[in-house]
Amino acid sequence: MQKNYTDINEYFDFVRQRQAEGIAAAKLRGVHIGRPKKTVPENFGELVKLWESKVLKTSDMLLLCKMSRANFYRRLKEYRQSLEMENKDKEVSSENT
Repeated sequence: MQKNYTDINEYFDFVRQRQAEGIAAAKLRGVHIGRPKKTVPENFGELVKLWESKVLKTSDMLLLCKMSRANFYRRLKEYRQSLEMENKDKEVSSENT
């Protein structure tokens, strides 16, 4: 029985090694591995402004964006960070002129 367990263990080690090699090769080729990102609507910024001003409820926002609550808050965080980066870039460019 012990020999069978060892054989199975070695086989799974081999599979893990081959899988890791395949993932590394795919990353070098630039292949995306994993679930595709949910895209935000074109008017996401406008919807966020309406949501922040309490015109839209969160549930309405989720329906309009066609995403889960967790995904919405993740995209909201990314959106706000991109706005902050744009503002910093504007400040730097205005200081240089």
